[in-house]
Amino acid sequence: ESVPEAVQNIQCVATSWKSALVTWDPPKKANGIITHYMVTVERNSTEVSPQEHMYTFVKLLANTSYVFKIRASTSAGEGDEKTCTVSTLPEA
Repeated sequence: ESVPEAVQNIQCVATSWKSALVTWDPPKKANGIITHYMVTVERNSTEVSPQEHMYTFVKLLANTSYVFKIRASTSAGEGDEKTCTVSTLPEA
C-alpha cells in the first residue's frame, strides 16, 4: 500500500447562510484501501467514512468565504488535498 491520489471532482455549494455541502469522487488510484477521508475547514478536521463522498459543514458564519480541504487516507497515510471555496449565503 502507498498513499492514495487526490480525490476527484470536488464541489462545494452553500446550502444556507450557515451550512455548506462538499461532495467529491474517490481517487482514481486508491493505492490500497481507503480508510477514511479527512475533511478540513479552517483548523477543524473531521474524519468521514470511506463509503461517504459528501459532508455538510454546519455552524458557519453567514456571508463568509470558506476553503474546504479533502484528503483521502489509506493505512500508508494521507494523499494530497483538494480544495474548493464557497461563500455562505447572506442571513435572511
